[in-house]
Amino acid sequence: MKREAISHDSPGAPKRIWPKTSSPAIVVARNIAWKAMLLVSTAAFATSQQLFTYKDKTGALTVQAKSGLVEQTSPNHVHLVLKGSPVTVNSATDGMQIQAPNVTCNAVTQGQTRLQKAVATGGVHAVKRSAAGTSNITAATGTYTAGVQISRLDLTGNVKIIDSTGKRVTTVTGHSGYATLDLNAKGTGSGLRTASLSGPVRIDAVQQQTDGGHIVATGNHLDIDNPAHTVTLSGHVNVVGNQKSTLGELHGADRAVLMMNAQGQVASVRVTQGGSK
Repeated sequence: MKREAISHDSPGAPKRIWPKTSSPAIVVARNIAWKAMLLVSTAAFATSQQLFTYKDKTGALTVQAKSGLVEQTSPNHVHLVLKGSPVTVNSATDGMQIQAPNVTCNAVTQGQTRLQKAVATGGVHAVKRSAAGTSNITAATGTYTAGVQISRLDLTGNVKIIDSTGKRVTTVTGHSGYATLDLNAKGTGSGLRTASLSGPVRIDAVQQQTDGGHIVATGNHLDIDNPAHTVTLSGHVNVVGNQKSTLGELHGADRAVLMMNAQGQVASVRVTQGGSK
C-alpha cells in the first residue's frame, strides 16, 4: 500500500498531500554513498597535493617538486630530473633559488653541497641572495653553471632582472643574454656581478640626489658591470628622465654610459652619437 505524508496548512485551507519518495532504507543508502564519495574526493585531493622532496645530508640543497627522479651517480654526485608547478631548488651554498616547471640539475655533495649545473624550462624564476640585497631574474629558459667564485646564468626569452639593495631598485629587461653572479657577494652588492642583454633592452634606475628621480634608457644592447659601476647601452639609444629627475631627454644616440654610485644609483650620464666619444 502506498504511504503518503500529509501536511496541514492553516485552518480552513485545503490539505496538500505530498508523496513520500524515499523509504528509510533508501535514505541510509544515499547517506552512505555520499560519505563514500567524500572520502574518495578527500583522498584524491590529498594525493594531488603530495610533494616529491629531496634534501642532502647537510641540508644545504633542498628540492620540492610534483614528480621527479633523484639518482646518486657516485658517492659525491647527485643527478635530479624534476617536474612541478613549479619545481623549487634551493642551494644555500650558492645563495640561489631556482623555480620552473621543469628542472634538470647536477649537484656535488662533497664538502659544501653545490649545484654544478641546472637547466630550467617552461618559465624560470631565479633569485640570487646576498647580505645586502637580492637579484630576481625571470626568463623563458635558464641555464645555471657554477664556477669557483663566479657563476653564470644564461637566459632566453623575455629576460627581466630586478636588482634590489636597500631602497634602490634597478630593473633591466631584454630578449636574451646572461648574468654572472658572485658566490660570496660582500659589501653593498646584491650578488649580481655583470649582465649582458640583447634587445630591445631597457633599464630603469634611480638617480642619486633626487627625491624619486628615475632615468630610463633603451637600446639594442646593454652591459652591466657592477665592479666598474657602469651600465652601457648601444644601438638606437634613448635616455629619458622622469618628472622628478634632473635629466631631460636624449634621443637617437649610438651609445650611453650610466655611471653608478656605490649604492647602485645613477651618478652621471654620458651619451654620444657619431664620431664623438
